[in-house]
Amino acid sequence: MPTSSKLGKIIKLNDQRVYLLNNTGKNLRTKYKVHSISKDDNLILLDLNSINNLFFSKILLNDIAYLPERTIDNIKVDFINNEKKEIIEIKGLISEENEILFPHSNSNRIIRQLKELSKSEYKVRFIFILMNPKIEKIKLDTNKIKL
Repeated sequence: MPTSSKLGKIIKLNDQRVYLLNNTGKNLRTKYKVHSISKDDNLILLDLNSINNLFFSKILLNDIAYLPERTIDNIKVDFINNEKKEIIEIKGLISEENEILFPHSNSNRIIRQLKELSKSEYKVRFIFILMNPKIEKIKLDTNKIKL
C-alpha cells in the first residue's frame, strides 16, 4: 500500500475490489501498488502519494518557487516556498462514512507535525482532499490538537 497510515483501521479492505497500478521506480518491494478501492459504486483513492504529485503538476508547476517534499525544523512538509515563507501541506482524507474526524485515530505523526508547524515562522496552508465523494463533513478533533 502506498501510504504510511494503517488503512485497515479507517476503511474495510478485506474482500473488496481493488484497482492496481504498475509500481514504477527503483528499490520497490512489489510489482503493483493498490491505487483505489470500489465501494458503493464509488472509487476511493488509496494512493495518497498520487495526490501530492497531482497537486504539484496541476497547480504548483507554474510557480517554480515551490519545492516538493522538504524538511524544515525537523518536520517533513509537502511543499515549501522560501521566498513567500509558506508551507503547503496536503492531507488526503479517507473514510467510508459521510463525516470524517481529523486527525483520525492513528495520527501521531500528524499531531506532531501540527505542533511543530504551529511554531514555525512560515505561513502554513492546509489543503484537505476528500478521497471518497461520499464525505460531506470534516470534524476537527480538538481533544487531540492542543497547540
